[in-house]
Amino acid sequence: GTILENMQLMLATGESQEVFPHVFEGYTPQEDNPESIKVTLNEDGTVTPENRIFRYIRNRTSVMVSYVGDDGTVLLTMEARLAPGESQTFERLAFEGYEPESETPESITVSMNEEGEILPENRVFRYSKNRTSVGVSYIGDDGEILLKQEARLAPGESQTFERLVFEGYEPDPDAPESITVTMTEEGEILPENRVFRYLKNRTSVSVSYVGDDGAILLKQEARLAPGESQTFVLLEFEGYTPDPDTPESITVTMTEEGEILPE
Repeated sequence: GTILENMQLMLATGESQEVFPHVFEGYTPQEDNPESIKVTLNEDGTVTPENRIFRYIRNRTSVMVSYVGDDGTVLLTMEARLAPGESQTFERLAFEGYEPESETPESITVSMNEEGEILPENRVFRYSKNRTSVGVSYIGDDGEILLKQEARLAPGESQTFERLVFEGYEPDPDAPESITVTMTEEGEILPENRVFRYLKNRTSVSVSYVGDDGAILLKQEARLAPGESQTFVLLEFEGYTPDPDTPESITVTMTEEGEILPE
């Protein structure tokens, strides 16, 4: 609506003057402007044509505002066309399968100052893809949960977990070196078994059944980890009778310090 210039013409009755559009810094003539306007003062005192206006469009700079997912997907790009001193506000929008990041503002007002600088520099709304939490467990054969790790996956995404080392445990021979957890496009989590299994490090302890003639009637083995115990019972052997001092059972224990009892 800015009036860039008013020209005053001095005409006598019956006279005409042709006027041409001028050039104004920061403005471009509209495409439908005439090449010139011939202004006439008629015999009856009227001036023609009635419309004696050259119209101009203010020069504007195109500024982009982006809506971007954390997977790199450009969800939407919107454009502001600004001239010095102008601004335009863009609102945060909703996109299916995504949620706004906590630090993303509810709106961004893009401005061009009088020097032509565009502010702010960061004109991006950032979004996180909706993800499902999936657990991967590291479990000992004694039931101890050694570690739980979490993958947060969206459809089509995957994450690989490596087998780890835990003091006092060794990987089960059947345990894989890694597990890649995937969410299919249909939302199914694969594989169903997401467990690394471990065997507690154990010490082999023998219990012997010995005759008074030195014959070893039987040897049985206990494999114990600290804090574990195993009971062996008195057995019968043909041709032999238990010594009266022999207990009915022996419970073999490994203390937390690793000592085997009884000796």
